[in-house]
Amino acid sequence: MRIITAFRTILLLGCFVLGAAGTAEAQSPTELVSLVRRSGFIFEGTVRASQGTEPAVVVVDRVLEALPPAGEMKGQEVRVRIKDQKRSKPGQRSIYFTVVTSAGKTLVLDEVGALPPENVDQLEKRIRDARKTIADEGLAKRLKSASWVVLGSAEPPDKAATREPVSEHDPMWKPTPIRIGEILRGKKVDALSVNVAESTDVVWQEAPKPKPGEKRIFLLQPSSERDRWTKTRGLFLVDPLDSLPASELDRVRGLLKGIR
Repeated sequence: MRIITAFRTILLLGCFVLGAAGTAEAQSPTELVSLVRRSGFIFEGTVRASQGTEPAVVVVDRVLEALPPAGEMKGQEVRVRIKDQKRSKPGQRSIYFTVVTSAGKTLVLDEVGALPPENVDQLEKRIRDARKTIADEGLAKRLKSASWVVLGSAEPPDKAATREPVSEHDPMWKPTPIRIGEILRGKKVDALSVNVAESTDVVWQEAPKPKPGEKRIFLLQPSSERDRWTKTRGLFLVDPLDSLPASELDRVRGLLKGIR
């Protein structure tokens, strides 16, 4: 009898451990980063109604992260395509990791993952940390691809280089001298010039357009396939991450330590 009781105890403990594996605390940093990377709206919610394969009506109880076009949705209803129908019963509470598929009168969301609503304060902090990890990964890639990373300021561009656009999406590259304060990555040089997209076309509206004299960190990118049609060569500022405020210097230095 004692053996049977002991066996039952071990079995119950095993079930408890397996059940805990699905909790927020049990998510490894890598697993959580993967969930956050694929999500744009993360919230704690309660299912209000569901019907078959139609998106469930879920009330947003607490917003943990909201990227555009999602906003502050606390207390509002959204429609969620829940992966596991067992979690779509009215009254069921979960932490939903979702992406917005429709932003009309009511947000329609696709669930990419879910967790039990446990230790939500701690989970919210872990989500912020995961987003920072993702941001650092993106910046590290830009740092690695850059021919030079410099702390400096842009000087007035070469006015003589102004020309008429050759197409609707012509970036209108304008050679812009960089006054070098410190070279953070790249060989030592006395002067550098970078091509800045003067165009405000939708394709180029987020490309950096540094103000003359403003001290910034520049990630000067080499020529790429996208530049062939303009017949332009040299260094470029293309991505918003290619021009950072000087206040990001410690972060950049830290990331550069891990880049060869």
